[in-house]
Amino acid sequence: MPSCTETMISRLPTFSDFLSPAEVAKATEMSKNALAVRRCRRCAPAFERLANGRVVYPRQEVVMWLKTGMRMPIRVAPSPSP
Repeated sequence: MPSCTETMISRLPTFSDFLSPAEVAKATEMSKNALAVRRCRRCAPAFERLANGRVVYPRQEVVMWLKTGMRMPIRVAPSPSP
């Protein structure tokens, strides 16, 4: 029988290297608001804030967070070159 962590990891979409807050929230069975609160408290997976303000989570960071429960740093995505 798979562990709770393995079950949550298996729910993560595999078609992209980056996940939306909705995808992470759905896989972890928490609301998007709860995930946002954890993000503000730095108790969520590492994320990147894109130039347009959108938040995305690198899939590998989410997997590591689920496996270890580590607090992750915020990363700001570099602005695209003109």
